[in-house]
Amino acid sequence: DLDDRIFSIQLKGALDGASSEDLYLYLESQMKIGYKRFIFNFSHVNFITSNGIGTLLKIQKNLGQDLGYCFVIYGLSKEVETVLSLLG
Repeated sequence: DLDDRIFSIQLKGALDGASSEDLYLYLESQMKIGYKRFIFNFSHVNFITSNGIGTLLKIQKNLGQDLGYCFVIYGLSKEVETVLSLLG
């Protein structure tokens, strides 16, 4: 049962328009096969654009807790953490 399993992904480089769209489509495919828990390792993400931020917000919205989904982001660089903290 995939409900109890955690899908972990390590991101590298920049989270920009192209890569964030690829990430979203990949996560959607994992959701369709039954994963509900996601862990994102951002320790190798050195840059995030507004498109990347928009994708993270879209993921957060679509992985609503009322649907049983959850996700965790860890390993943020100071730069990425600062950008995300400004947005709440």
